Amino acid sequence: ARFRPEILDVIVDWDELGRFWAKRNLFTHRGSLVDATFKKVFPDGPPIGAPVDITESEVLDTFDFAAGTRLAFLVAAADLVTPSFGEQFAEAHDHLAIQDLDAQRWWLAEGTARAALAFARTSTTRGIALVNLWLARSGRLGLNAVRAEVDAWDGEAIDPKFGLARLILLGEDEAALTKIIELLALDALNREDLATWPLFTRLRDRGLLDEV
Repeated sequence: ARFRPEILDVIVDWDELGRFWAKRNLFTHRGSLVDATFKKVFPDGPPIGAPVDITESEVLDTFDFAAGTRLAFLVAAADLVTPSFGEQFAEAHDHLAIQDLDAQRWWLAEGTARAALAFARTSTTRGIALVNLWLARSGRLGLNAVRAEVDAWDGEAIDPKFGLARLILLGEDEAALTKIIELLALDALNREDLATWPLFTRLRDRGLLDEV
């Protein structure tokens, strides 16, 4: 049995894999000096012949990217053997993603979310995976990196909490606070959620939930 192409395209960020692989090859085989091959992958990087430095955080990110991608492949492989495995993982993945988001291990959280997204069978499970994926990506790159995708997503049609997630990911804080108050009144959200969910980390850090 083989992985279906549509599964591979979800579980693997091929562009990022290519960039990580290019860095790996440069440091492993070519003495960390930029050459034409590396320059093709990083056209805005240092000039040919210049040394490339690597930081501790970049090394840790590389390990997390590899671990997240490996996890996604393992889930896909297990689903080939036991076709219900992927769906079960998707439904239960939120706990793993939350741990990694709380630890700011963005690449690992994104790999987990990608695996869940590939096998999500309900709109709710897919919505959770998308939010976790966007939280991880925006953690690395900022809210603008996910704005176009989030803006096109009708989370409210799935569940009001997804409508709230959309507002937070778009940086619409005033509207998000109004929505939070509304959902608290309906018991669709509670204060433990506000205190613990990674979705609310930015609002907590800015003190915006102190008076809610």
